[in-house]
Amino acid sequence: MRSFVCLLLCLFLAAALALPAAGADGGGRVVQSGDTIYIGEEDLDLTPLFAGSPPSPAGMNRLVHSGDPENIIDVPDPGRFDLTPVAVGGVTGSYAVLPQGGAPGRQVAVAEPLRLRVVSNGSPSESVNGMVLTENRTIDLVLVHNLSGVSARIDLVGPEGGLLPSFGGVNLTAIPVTASPVVIGGIDLAGVPPGFYAARARVPSPNATYLSNTVVVGVVPS
Repeated sequence: MRSFVCLLLCLFLAAALALPAAGADGGGRVVQSGDTIYIGEEDLDLTPLFAGSPPSPAGMNRLVHSGDPENIIDVPDPGRFDLTPVAVGGVTGSYAVLPQGGAPGRQVAVAEPLRLRVVSNGSPSESVNGMVLTENRTIDLVLVHNLSGVSARIDLVGPEGGLLPSFGGVNLTAIPVTASPVVIGGIDLAGVPPGFYAARARVPSPNATYLSNTVVVGVVPS
């Protein structure tokens, strides 16, 4: 139990690391209603979202979170917009465009540029994050991303602490980041020492190092 508590403490400390703003693909991308924009993207063209809308009372266009209207992203210049981590404040999801003007219902999705999932082998919709699994299971790690031309590694911490270079017979140190999603499949839990395992993706690039969310699974004898 003590080792598990220490592991969770390490995870919370790791999750506190700030995601750098630079490095995600951008380059003047034109954003339409229904598109996804990624934290760290720079020089976005949001003018189609606000076309035909009068200025807001504060003189700024805004993106307002659909689930919590207190989460607001100000857009001073829709033609050249940088989506910084500070602006998002960690609140991803669907954002409505305000003011709506003559085209109500316009919205965009705000997402992290790198997200890690752990799922049942061959079943991408069956998340096993936070679950305790028997050693006769096989799992996949899935990288969802908006990056290119880089490689990833998975920082995996086992029950004894320290980073593990492989898991269930799968190497985790050099993973090509190809078209999203990237599936790191066939992780066989047979023979894996019992305990809790925490994994986080790390992608270094010339301008930044991207860190994903952390996923955790437990392994017990079958």
